[in-house]
Amino acid sequence: MKKIILFWILIILIPQALAIGIGPSQTKISFEPELETIKSINIFNNDKIDFVADITISGEMANFLSLQENMISFSSSDDKKELPIIISLPKDLPPGIHIGKIEIQQRPISSSGTLTTLLTITHDVIIEVPKHGKYLKETITQNNQDVKITIKNIGLKEIKQLDVTNTFSNSSETIVFTNSKNNFLSEEEFIIPINLNLSDGVYKHDLTIFYDELNKTYSKNIMIGKITAKIENITFEKFELGKINPINVLVSSNWNQELNLKIEAEVVSNGEIIQTISSSNFIIKDSASTIIFWDTTNLKAGQYEISFKIIYEEEVLSTEKYDFVLDKEVISFAKKKQFNYNILLIAIILVIISVLLFFVKSTKKKGKKKKNLYTRISKK
Repeated sequence: MKKIILFWILIILIPQALAIGIGPSQTKISFEPELETIKSINIFNNDKIDFVADITISGEMANFLSLQENMISFSSSDDKKELPIIISLPKDLPPGIHIGKIEIQQRPISSSGTLTTLLTITHDVIIEVPKHGKYLKETITQNNQDVKITIKNIGLKEIKQLDVTNTFSNSSETIVFTNSKNNFLSEEEFIIPINLNLSDGVYKHDLTIFYDELNKTYSKNIMIGKITAKIENITFEKFELGKINPINVLVSSNWNQELNLKIEAEVVSNGEIIQTISSSNFIIKDSASTIIFWDTTNLKAGQYEISFKIIYEEEVLSTEKYDFVLDKEVISFAKKKQFNYNILLIAIILVIISVLLFFVKSTKKKGKKKKNLYTRISKK
């Protein structure tokens, strides 16, 4: 008889256990002193019903866990909702495993509008505290060629030996910087300034830290400088007005990796854009040539301006303008001289300085004349 009753209890509870879900079932955190982080879990509405999820915190780590909201409402159309868990760890914890519990209680809404408790599920937040009790926090900042690594001893124990290796590399170049420190005290900072003096491009930064019997590694790509590309030369073998003519464009780049570029050009006549032409995408490292085809079928003899733009990932890297004079063939073409606004600015500054100097000299002369006149009157 007892077995039959137990069987029916299980039959009743199984559908309830599937009504609400949670994932993942647990969250594991490696302890760091005063760590502040947010971990999210999902609450699933398996049976697509209307219900309210009441959320509470319990366990030995309850004081270090918090929630943005303690109640979440679900409708039958909701598949799942996210629950952020705020974790704020203390300066120190005893070695071992420490657990905080997130309890989620489902309160379904019946057709009559009454609320009845149905099911509670639990998510464990597990804090793993190692025995060594030694902790470092590293901060890396970069201003182009200047990199600063700051390492702080955030644990309570002194670190007897600290060894730091910074490696910056690409396919053709590697530079290594090594630094060490003895007796690294709690709350002390070790600052490592580095000037790279590398050519423009992308480099891999590998940071390795050995502290007593422990080690940490960090790896990230960094960028030095800015991608630039420019047109070095434009040539063509034979040009005929009224036909489609290939123009060879030689492009150079400063970047230490391959770039996927293309060229777009606007043909201008009498101040209006009459054509837009473009090349196929081409790969460049250091330099490369590409071909752009100019259809002159409907063009008349005369002067045209072509504005060539080098495009990388929808960004215009540079623009250069050329003047073409066409007859049956190209009579002449030349790079258009662009106005240098820096020279204009310098000229304006020089004019202002000259006017100020003239004004100061004039004021001094007037002052001397008045002084001489006063002296003569006094003598009389």
